[in-house]
Amino acid sequence: MPATTKKPEQTEERITSPIFSKGAYVFPNGDKYNGDFVHLPEGGLLRQGKGEHIGNDGLKYEGEWLEDKMHGKGKMNCASGAVYQGDFDMNRFHGYGKYTWPDGSFFEGTFKENKMTGEGRFTDVNNEVWLGEFARNSALDLKFNLNM
Repeated sequence: MPATTKKPEQTEERITSPIFSKGAYVFPNGDKYNGDFVHLPEGGLLRQGKGEHIGNDGLKYEGEWLEDKMHGKGKMNCASGAVYQGDFDMNRFHGYGKYTWPDGSFFEGTFKENKMTGEGRFTDVNNEVWLGEFARNSALDLKFNLNM
């Protein structure tokens, strides 16, 4: 009896593109999002583009999103009263930004993975400016900037 070869079954995969939309969404925990998002083929949603997220814990973020993460330019207001405005990279302060504490003092400079890193300036509550190098949230050899 001759050997028979069975042909492999060919299956056709249907590739569907994500659908981009704009609108509002309320999360199960009560957080709210208003802005751009993408419908995934399998049925989920991802924040993508520009939008505003308001958490029921007092956190508010307005800015750019990529794959459901804060990514690009944005502004985050914390429940404590602290504010960060600048560059985000996958939910982290990363790049150039300004962090303002609730007492009004602020750091302006470079952040790397949520930490003040590199050249920057710290302005205290008396509006006195300190310039220098920062490494992982620590100030190294700051110089007082006397403006007269």
